[in-house]
Amino acid sequence: MANLASRLKKIRELGLAPASELSPREEEKKAPVKPDVKTSAKKRLPPRSAPGRSAKTPESTAPIPGEFNDWEAAGYQVLRRTLVKDMGSYGEIPAHLALLAPDLEGKNNLQYEDFLFFDLETTGLSGGAGTVAFLAAFGSFVTDKKSRVQLHIDQFLLMDYPGEADFIALVLDFIASKGNVYLSTYNGKTFDSQILKTRCLMNGFKPPVIKQLDLLYPARRLWKRILYSCSQAVVEAEILGIDRSDDVSGAFAPDIWFRFLRSRSSKKEQPDTEEASLNLLAICNHNVRDISGLAALFGAVVKIARDPLDGCGRYNGDSEHVAMMWRRAARVLPAQSGLPVTETAKTARALLELAAEDWPRASLRLALDDLRQGAREAGITRLYELLYRGGVRLAGYKNTGLSGDFRIVCPDTVKALALRRLAIDARKYPGKLPAKTFLDTALSLESLPNGLREELTLFVT
Repeated sequence: MANLASRLKKIRELGLAPASELSPREEEKKAPVKPDVKTSAKKRLPPRSAPGRSAKTPESTAPIPGEFNDWEAAGYQVLRRTLVKDMGSYGEIPAHLALLAPDLEGKNNLQYEDFLFFDLETTGLSGGAGTVAFLAAFGSFVTDKKSRVQLHIDQFLLMDYPGEADFIALVLDFIASKGNVYLSTYNGKTFDSQILKTRCLMNGFKPPVIKQLDLLYPARRLWKRILYSCSQAVVEAEILGIDRSDDVSGAFAPDIWFRFLRSRSSKKEQPDTEEASLNLLAICNHNVRDISGLAALFGAVVKIARDPLDGCGRYNGDSEHVAMMWRRAARVLPAQSGLPVTETAKTARALLELAAEDWPRASLRLALDDLRQGAREAGITRLYELLYRGGVRLAGYKNTGLSGDFRIVCPDTVKALALRRLAIDARKYPGKLPAKTFLDTALSLESLPNGLREELTLFVT
């Protein structure tokens, strides 16, 4: 209060008049001018484009940066280019593709033209209203009479924020022009399609209703237990042998686009603008390679579905998982799948025999199939070999009705399991003999599966 009183005292000493006593300025005495509605309307921004209508405006003819000389103006602040790449021969799409790609379940007689590959580059990975897509790429197959496939890649590049409405309109128009296709992505159900939906809503467009094929799910079915990661980059490098060591990482895409925007709005020297344009062009090329990788991955999945034995060997697929899917289609879902049961069952058997060399579960399934089909000696022999290798936990055989056979072919295993049970009871109810005595006796047996021996050793410690 003391500070306020001193400030008021200084104002009085200066002789300043209160606001109520001040007279209006001469400019304010004049009557206000009524705004001209027609003149104001001329200053408004041009209306947004809508799907089904040309997105081009007079401003779309603005000069295109020299680094983008192979691009053409497609809309306000939007560029477009088309590339063609030869993908070789893929052959016909088999009906068994639905076993690897659950999005295609129940679909038969598919053609390559039924798939449209799609990938976005955005200003972030978090999604939400603040993430903008500035680059969209589409890849569509064109086949000739010899079943050779060409990949046509169309890209749309947003040069600045004001052009986003035209950018979204062009993307929606392109999807609509392809008809009833599967929008094929990699993790697109979670990311790309959600970003597109959000940007449609933010710009006043109705999000499209489209079928989707997410290739992440077939990749996980085939290589989840083979690779340390199922990201697109890892699958391309480890499975398809695609070398992208000279490529720009997509993680730099947001920063590169923001730098490009700043370079166009700043008054810096020309070399800075050229460098920013070249960096953005590198991201565009990265986007092209993403689409090419998607198409190559789709081709690999198609080849595995057509010939699983050759495909799993060529592309290092999880033969056990593929065998179990083929076996299930032949035994459990013959009516729903619409696949030839006999052919599918034979393929599943051959895959199980291939996988049994490396995967214990496949060997177990083979043994149980032999027992169900009356080949009891072959089944018991396979189970004995499997137990001796110690590849599967013995608890898995509890309900198979083979306890009598185990006592004949695996006597030491049966004794060890009984001693293990006594050791557990001795720990719960201490008596004359300690649990360690039973465990030591069990470990002294010779013909024990490795898995059981390791379990008993851990039990002792």
